[in-house]
Amino acid sequence: MKVKGVGFDIVVAMDDMRGIGVKGDLPWSLPGDMAYFRSLTLATHLPRAQNALIMGRKTWESLPAKFRPLPGRLNVVLSRQPAYEAKGALVFPSLNEALLDLDKERDEKKVDRLFVIGGAALYQEALLHERCQKAYITEVKGDFSCDCFLAALPSNWKKIHESEWHQDQNISFSFCIYC
Repeated sequence: MKVKGVGFDIVVAMDDMRGIGVKGDLPWSLPGDMAYFRSLTLATHLPRAQNALIMGRKTWESLPAKFRPLPGRLNVVLSRQPAYEAKGALVFPSLNEALLDLDKERDEKKVDRLFVIGGAALYQEALLHERCQKAYITEVKGDFSCDCFLAALPSNWKKIHESEWHQDQNISFSFCIYC
């Protein structure tokens, strides 16, 4: 039985070993990937609506203070700490509670698309969630000695799009979509 509500997508960059982070930070600096992330997560189909970015507390805290909250999007932080505050963001104790609230925002046409943007534990939960529809994955060529990894995609998911290869800072990457 499907849960009421609109689906969500995940957005992530990973290396050849499925690595997504090292010591709480991104293992690479790819301006082209950052521009893609910004463009993807800002684009809406509903007039006067914004997209929501759902992230874990550690991902929120890893964002440079000058970029928090990420502009032009509704920032949603998940934290099990009852009194946790994230200035400029909504805070919920779980993904399901955030989705219930965001369903109301969608019904009122204030929010268009929902994106899960990390970290690893949230990606793992999101990939198993029945409302997860797509994964926008930047595939980064190489092994970056990461200590944080993306869980396996559902076995029935397939790659439906792969861009040409790009290069920043001598690092090759491609934008892919799985569903």
